[in-house]
Amino acid sequence: MLREGRFGFILEMIRLNELFALLHIDCEDARILQGISDDTRDVKKDWLFVCRKGSLYDGAAFLQEALDKGAVVLCDQMLPMQHVYYTPHVERITQALLELYYGDLCTRLHVIGITGTNGKTSVASIISQLLKMEGCRVLQIGTGSVRYPDEVIEIHNTTPGCFQLANYFRRAHDEKITHVVMEVSSHAIDQNRISFLHFDDIVYTNITQDHLDYHLTRVHYRYTKFKLRRYLKPQGTIVYNSDLSYMQELVNLAQHACISIGMQAAHFPLHDVELSDHDLSFRLQGYDFHARLLGMVNVYNLAEAIVVVHRLGFSYERLRKDCEKLLPVSGRMEVMEVGGFTIWIDYAHTAAAVEELLVFANSVKKGRILTILGCGGERDRTKRPAMAAIAAKYSDLAVFTSDNPRGESVDRILADMKCESFPNAAVFENRYFAIKHTIKVAQNSDIIIIAGKGSEETITAFGHEYPFSDRSCVKERLAKEELLWK
Repeated sequence: MLREGRFGFILEMIRLNELFALLHIDCEDARILQGISDDTRDVKKDWLFVCRKGSLYDGAAFLQEALDKGAVVLCDQMLPMQHVYYTPHVERITQALLELYYGDLCTRLHVIGITGTNGKTSVASIISQLLKMEGCRVLQIGTGSVRYPDEVIEIHNTTPGCFQLANYFRRAHDEKITHVVMEVSSHAIDQNRISFLHFDDIVYTNITQDHLDYHLTRVHYRYTKFKLRRYLKPQGTIVYNSDLSYMQELVNLAQHACISIGMQAAHFPLHDVELSDHDLSFRLQGYDFHARLLGMVNVYNLAEAIVVVHRLGFSYERLRKDCEKLLPVSGRMEVMEVGGFTIWIDYAHTAAAVEELLVFANSVKKGRILTILGCGGERDRTKRPAMAAIAAKYSDLAVFTSDNPRGESVDRILADMKCESFPNAAVFENRYFAIKHTIKVAQNSDIIIIAGKGSEETITAFGHEYPFSDRSCVKERLAKEELLWK
């Protein structure tokens, strides 16, 4: 049943009854299994549909759809139906099921995980770009997309579910991918989506306040992030920012090598940092690095990425040249220069990220700071007034608006933000009109900051997704104002 393949032991020809026997499930069906998924949209003939209860949907509601496609079903309910098999422990056997069917999916792959409250996408993008410049074949998994060398697949979260991940990794083997760079969310760690993965490197960006609607306390959120260390390979490495004092807790817990970057005491200290409104530079290990990225946050992001890629055998001199060619991540400190003023589009959606963004903007501004900001619905309500207060404090004009209200009313979210308490604030429930107004009042040398959604192409309200892009909205308004951008 097990066969030694190019990438280790891979179950290329496994029969359903043989797999179920290993899981102590009675089955006489000897069909050759073609795949496994917990999403009926992926299921095909002779696949196994694992019927699980999610946070939004119960897999049992899709059971018949899977059967109609010619799949077999595994669920935790005893149902008198053909091709439906029972176990009371669907969740508990998920990891074993994946490992028995797929084998060790991380064999022959160098797997890099990035976690943290802010900066995951930026670090993942920088590492992926540097590796590609050095001739590596890279699979990048993260917020909004799964990126193979020749295809981009849209996803709707940061870290996909375990069955999706397993199929992405199997395809990576098939396509001779050499490196996987993936963002790992706290939800994915807590829900065991990554339980079958093993990382060569884990990068911690930062851990501030977020997702308290799910984790309830900052301590639970922080230590959920720290749990990622348990998925390192024996010789795996943790890279972290030593300027963040709370990271010492991680170092005390970790049993693997921990490597730090930072302005203070660090294994890889940063020197001669220079920031401007269009680029950054710093000195690391005697080499001068320069990139067209913005802010101190990207100094840390770039430094962590350089350390990770250098440890793979690529010289600082080559990486120094590669950094000159780095492209900014869409919707992450993305700059649009418009005649006399500048627009920044950024994904900042936590109090810490908004503050860091606005403090940097104030350090390079030549005119005013005009900030457009909202707070997401059905998420941590405690951060709403803090985010609004920060926007008002560091902006000449704070424009408060909607940002994925989901099932909440926008006026309730704005009330939580206490918008009326700031004398320099304006309120527009419709995000389009917030952007329109701000562009209308902008003057020469102003910086408009549109925070919260980044590169997202939709806005979610009351169970529906509607097309909406901050960038497209800006372009439309600029065209109507007869302004040019670059």
